[in-house]
Parts: sequence; C-alpha cells; structure tokens
Amino acid sequence: MTTAPGTTAGSSPARLSPPAAARAARRRDRRVYLRSHPVLFALLCATRHRPVVRLGRTVLVHGTDAYREALTRVPLDRTAPGTTGGAAAELTDGGLLFDQDGAAHRTARRALATDLGSAALARIRPHWQAVLAARIPALTAHGSLEIVDLAEELAGVTAAALTGSTADPRRLARAAAAAAASAAA
Repeated sequence: MTTAPGTTAGSSPARLSPPAAARAARRRDRRVYLRSHPVLFALLCATRHRPVVRLGRTVLVHGTDAYREALTRVPLDRTAPGTTGGAAAELTDGGLLFDQDGAAHRTARRALATDLGSAALARIRPHWQAVLAARIPALTAHGSLEIVDLAEELAGVTAAALTGSTADPRRLARAAAAAAASAAA
C-alpha cells in the first residue's frame, strides 16, 4: 500500500514543516511537468546551466537577465500565425488585447486591469451568488451536482457581466470554449 507524503497507513495527513512542505510541492510539480511535457522538461534540465539556448525557433531562457531581455527587448510579432494574437485576428475584426502593439496594447491592458479590479468583482459577485443559490440546493435534493455544468454557467455569467452581453450565459460559455479550442488548434 502506498501512502501520501506525511501520512501513515490508516492515518490522516500530518502537517508538514514548511521546508518539508516546499520539498513535497516541488516533487509534485516535477511529476506534473514530467508527465505533461517530458521532452521540454528534459531540455530545460539539460540546459539549466546556460542562460539562453536556441533550438530552432524555440529559445530556452534560464537566467534572470536573459529572461528580462527576452520579454522586453526582443520584438514580437503578435499577429503571426500560431500565436494567440494571430488566432484572435483571424476570428475577429482585430483590435483585441492579443493582437495590439504599443500604446493601443498598453491602453487596453490598463482598461482590462480596471475591468477585472475589485470594483468589477463586487459588480460580478451577485451574478455568481445567484447561480450558486439556484444550483446548490440540488446537492440536498438530489445528493449530486454536476460541477462541470456549474463551472460552465459561472464562466458564462462572468463573461456576460464583464462584456455587458445579454446572451444566455451557457451559450456564451460554450461559444467562448469553441473559440478558444479553435484558437488553440
């Protein structure tokens, strides 16, 4: 029988000391990375002693200064095929945060920060509470609640509230998921 770190067979999880908890978290992260991206993780491990390594069109960056340089000084084509901006431009008329540059991008980013700030959360919270108040009683009545369906509805009411849309929240969430899947493909 295998047990989780910090447990013994037949016991509940014990509290780990902060250093032990950090080591356990790193081990879990490492397992997730290895399982989800084994080749990339192996490359990152193999090149960790070099600040920058270019592999074809891919650049692996390890050093803080090199990372800052890559993020701030290397010109990016935000609308290139295969990028989020490219997909956004393909699927819309453009002018989105993902396909903008310069001052337009900074202005849109600041507006988005305002739209997602604490005042926006206070405005959206009643929408979430209404959905939860309507759906949670199903737990007591039926003993079950479809969590994916609930998450879809919460995402839809959030998107509707943020965009001022009057669309059905579930249809809006499904359309957003389809657009995201199309962009990712």
